[in-house]
This record gives sequence, structure tokens and C-alpha cells, in this order.
Amino acid sequence: MLTALRDPQPWTPGGAQDIAVRIGPFVERAHTRPGDDHGPGMIAVALVHPDTPHAAAYLHGRQLGYTERGWLRCETTAILGFWQPGYAMLTHAAAGLPLPDDVGMEPAHYAL
Repeated sequence: MLTALRDPQPWTPGGAQDIAVRIGPFVERAHTRPGDDHGPGMIAVALVHPDTPHAAAYLHGRQLGYTERGWLRCETTAILGFWQPGYAMLTHAAAGLPLPDDVGMEPAHYAL
């Protein structure tokens, strides 16, 4: 965990990996929206439970508020780097806490 914080794998726009974003004092895992991850200041992300893709993580993530948020606008300054397993201990889920109602990101609405 300390290595992940000291030496984060830098995020570069266009990468297909999950990213780590800071939400208050916590770090959360997020998927970037395909095709919308190359903006200089804002990108669209969806927060996911840190244990994804394990089956139990879906139910637990739903209980903690991870699955009902949809796409969110995330400032690129909140991105720590690519998601690393060491960050899992720093999430709301690891602390047994639900995500706060206001995670500091506005919904990213898209027209079909």
C-alpha cells in the first residue's frame, strides 16, 4: 500500500486500465468512459467496488452505494494514477463505510 502511494503508476489519457481517484481522505477505483478519457481537465468515470470483478463485490458494492451513480465528471487532478491492489485498503469499502452522497463529482449526462 505504501509503495502504491509513494510510486503511483502515472495515468495517461487513453489507457484502458482502471484508475485511482481521491474522494476526500479515501481513494476509490474508477472505470474511465471509453472515448471520454482524453480531456485535459475533466473526464467521465464510474466508481466501482475495489474487489471488482469478484461476484461478491457486486452485492457488497451495491450496498455501499457504488453501482447507482452512473457516469460522473472527474477532475483529472483527482486522479492518483492507475489502480493498484494496494489502494484497496484506502477505500470506503475497506473502512465499511458507504460512499458519501456528495463525492465531489457532478453527473456526466450523455445523449444517445
